[in-house]
Amino acid sequence: MNYLITEHQFKIISESTLGSNFNENMKRLYSFSLRTINKVEKKYGLNLRLLTTWGPAVGGFVLPFDNFIRTKNFNFTDNQISLVLIGIATTIFFDNKPILRKVLSKIKEEGILDSFKEIVTKAKDLKKVFIKFMESLSTSINSVSEILSYSFLIPIIGDIQNILSKNPDIVESSKLIGERLLSSGVVLVSAITLIEVINKILKRLS
Repeated sequence: MNYLITEHQFKIISESTLGSNFNENMKRLYSFSLRTINKVEKKYGLNLRLLTTWGPAVGGFVLPFDNFIRTKNFNFTDNQISLVLIGIATTIFFDNKPILRKVLSKIKEEGILDSFKEIVTKAKDLKKVFIKFMESLSTSINSVSEILSYSFLIPIIGDIQNILSKNPDIVESSKLIGERLLSSGVVLVSAITLIEVINKILKRLS
């Protein structure tokens, strides 16, 4: 049975569009991830190198929450925002690993654990929606871990949809988008599978 995302859920996924330059988008997401990781490592003395192995996927997942936090009344400092984003990333990508426990300890020390719990609940909801959306495409991706490696798509799904208005040829558009994403040099997924995923997304959104 195919999973059909609701209009509200789709809005959650695509609310943080970056623009139509897919190559630059991936570089921005990866740069955003590295800056956030480096800031938290320096400020809080944490070793977060494992997060860098996810490429722009971390940036793709947490970027919407950077926007969410800054537009809501949380009154976090910039360092606290970065720490919360890392808390989201470690929760979503690692779950019960020791690295998550260390990050949560720092969040508690900052006195922002209750606010973090509120935000991470929304992050878990987004994770569920994204996984169900990807599973509904019936691609060759099999594991949750592999699905999460495609999180860089979250803030550009709206932009992928916009491509259809310019070029209704789904096969051609899929290859074009896939090639542009891969040309960034930071996307760490199979070219064949990425084009397959883009193709299925375009078909779903057409």
